[in-house]
Amino acid sequence: MFRQVIGLLFVSLIFAGGMREAHSEAQSEVLCQGSFSNMIEQIDHEVPDFEIGVLLFNSKSFINIWNSSYCFVNDAIKLLENSNLSDRRKLIVSYSMQSLPLGSLVYYYKAALHLRVLNKINQRVFIQTVFPGYDWNTLLATNYQDPGVRELIFEIMRSNILPDESNSFDKRYLGQLIEGDINKYVDQLRRDGELRQNK
Repeated sequence: MFRQVIGLLFVSLIFAGGMREAHSEAQSEVLCQGSFSNMIEQIDHEVPDFEIGVLLFNSKSFINIWNSSYCFVNDAIKLLENSNLSDRRKLIVSYSMQSLPLGSLVYYYKAALHLRVLNKINQRVFIQTVFPGYDWNTLLATNYQDPGVRELIFEIMRSNILPDESNSFDKRYLGQLIEGDINKYVDQLRRDGELRQNK
């Protein structure tokens, strides 16, 4: 009797787990539906001025991409590469990818670096893509010891697309990033309440 109860319990747990997994996959399929380029076009029309980045979250299409960015990484790279796409739309593309998990984000950033080296995106789009601001994400800073992050930073340094010194993102900044100084700065911003804890 005891074995039968345990057996039924085990089958129930497996069934419940399978249902949860199927539900999760169904949710992902719903989130991942839609033409990425059409959604970017729609966002462009819905948000006339996104210099203040949070305004992009007024667009349902942007929120959809943000919540399922992993579905659209390769589509995003293709759009970045498209010479007919405006810089504004390329920036929308890149902001929408900032919710990617670290591994996918590094993959996306490496693709952006490759496109910058080939002159398929300009310096502004590249900088806003890889260094969008701490209010978008701090993954490079907080994961500065990650081998993939370090490899990306060293590739950027070797590419010579950033100046040795400037007023913003330069090789000096990358050195501070690799050494963990930027992570300390980000931690201080969090302690001071200037950054949310989960960024």
